[in-house]
Amino acid sequence: LITYIVYRTNSIFTGMLAHFTNNAMAMVISFFANKVPESILVESEVASAGFPMWLQIIVLAVMVIGFSAVAVTLLVIFTKRTKSTKTSSALSSDLKAGDVLTFIPGVLIMGAMFVIVILGYIMLPAINNF
Repeated sequence: LITYIVYRTNSIFTGMLAHFTNNAMAMVISFFANKVPESILVESEVASAGFPMWLQIIVLAVMVIGFSAVAVTLLVIFTKRTKSTKTSSALSSDLKAGDVLTFIPGVLIMGAMFVIVILGYIMLPAINNF
């Protein structure tokens, strides 16, 4: 995504700003996540035990779809606003059919990570009951 931003704006500084923003958000979230008292975590774990697993998965899926929709919307707005920007090379003439295959390992890794997280989310209550 950052590469696309650099390509569309034809400036490395926008990529640097996007990278900084991404890392800063991760650091802020990490900082505040570590400040949450353990008593709140235990209370939320007990409170979520009353909800069926299927409902928790639906809520998680809705959150993922919602955040994805926001990301796609922002990307479309960015693309429309940078349409008049001159890029240094023509992407359509340089792309070959075999180049698409280079994305397959990354997509497979991301898919595997998603499945592992979902399976961990489903199996964690069963593991905790032992």
